[in-house]
Amino acid sequence: IVWMGWHAFERSRLLQVAACGAEHGYPRGIHIYTDDRPEARGPTGTAFREGRPYVCNDFLNDPATQPWRAEAQRRGFRASAAFPIRERKVTKGTITVYADEAGIFRDKEIALLEEAAVDVSFGLDNLQREAARQRAEEANVRALRRLTEAQRIAQVGDWEWDLATQAITWSPEVFSILGRDPGLGPPRSYEEQNALYDAPSSARLQKSITQAIESGEPQNYELVALRPDGARIAVQAMAVPRKDERGKVVGISGTIQDLT
Repeated sequence: IVWMGWHAFERSRLLQVAACGAEHGYPRGIHIYTDDRPEARGPTGTAFREGRPYVCNDFLNDPATQPWRAEAQRRGFRASAAFPIRERKVTKGTITVYADEAGIFRDKEIALLEEAAVDVSFGLDNLQREAARQRAEEANVRALRRLTEAQRIAQVGDWEWDLATQAITWSPEVFSILGRDPGLGPPRSYEEQNALYDAPSSARLQKSITQAIESGEPQNYELVALRPDGARIAVQAMAVPRKDERGKVVGISGTIQDLT
């Protein structure tokens, strides 16, 4: 049989989490500890505590197996091998194999079982990384949701303009403030964005953006936006240059707030 034990820290025990073969309740019926009592010094407990394989090719005569010898003999177990399972390089559990033949665990068998334990450890690490990635994604979604709600309440939106690609991005609140259908997406060019304001505001916007790029300093300005429904609204805007590692301005990030 083979069974997998997992460390129950608060109980200082290894508890069965999986088993295969004619185990007949054996792993669940025995007590294997992880502290310094005799029930922690057998093959499985030693593999866990010392973080190394423990091979017992004569289970009925190994002094360390005394606490489980009667149960093992009743079931016909004559040999045992235990291997640590690690998660992020910390031993968290074990894989233990029993056989009905003494001396069965030789170099080839031991190498294969060690490889199996390493594969399980690798899988656990991958699960941890995936769980961490999912938690980070969920945290990002929650943060974005809170930011979007805060912008809606304050009637402030944020935008970005990439100088290399000329791509413009808007947060949802910018669409709401300017009355633009989100299905249209943000303006596809700087010129199209300028057309959203009256003539004096368009000139002021172009001047402020030019100053931001040339000086590398943030700019604040007020504009009058022309909504598709014909309304004229006053907005306060800010443009903050975004620089690369050499100090060159490569884009503009900003905010827009409805002052109406």
